[in-house]
Amino acid sequence: MKILGTAKFKEGTLPVKYLGVPLITTKLKATDCVPLIDRITKRVKNWTNRSLSYAGRSQLIQSILFSMQVHWSSLFILPKKVIKEIESILRAFLWSGSDPKTHSAKIAWDSVCAPKNEGGLGFKSLDIWNKAAIAKHIWYLFSGGEVSMWCQWVKSYLLKGNSFWKVRIPTDPSWVWRKLLSLRNWMSPLLTHKVGCGESIFLWYDNWHPLGPLWNKFGDRIMYDSCLNSETKVNQIIEGHSWKWPIPNSWEI
Repeated sequence: MKILGTAKFKEGTLPVKYLGVPLITTKLKATDCVPLIDRITKRVKNWTNRSLSYAGRSQLIQSILFSMQVHWSSLFILPKKVIKEIESILRAFLWSGSDPKTHSAKIAWDSVCAPKNEGGLGFKSLDIWNKAAIAKHIWYLFSGGEVSMWCQWVKSYLLKGNSFWKVRIPTDPSWVWRKLLSLRNWMSPLLTHKVGCGESIFLWYDNWHPLGPLWNKFGDRIMYDSCLNSETKVNQIIEGHSWKWPIPNSWEI
């Protein structure tokens, strides 16, 4: 209270907004995303009194309306209800323009989001885009991330030297961390490692070998037979340009 009195601040409660998005301590709810939906709806209403062709509305969706959710999608896994509501607004604006209730959709939205060379309009699927935008945080963990305070904090306090692919989900994880861990099976085949010195690549769990992650291929047996633990790095089994297995010929990969 002394600090509040000295600094002339008012004590607030969460959630509050920071850079346009809510600061929350729990799971993101659909009600937290109302400001985002309201912004998109308001922008659409500003255009509905104009005579726009399908091509004009399509361009506005891709260049303006879609970009309005990019910041949110880069920070949160949006609730499915919110994604459906945003796509409903975009769909209604595309097909009906000034009077969204007069016409139904001419083509399924999934078909509209298909690439142009497949007959669609090239719109991005909000669900896939959201996953891809969040997945960049996982990519930062493997691409260095020395300049990211978040990456350094995750490595020091959450991973603690363990592989991201096999670290256990804590009993009381934050909602964001739990969501990132839930994307591991989806992301693992998409991240490949080019071996240099190999000192930062996990031998069993990272996707560096042509067969993919070796643990996924062979299971715990390969670790038992090779006498190498789960924290072994690639540089520990390479000497010059040759393999250096502790037990020669135990495995040929």
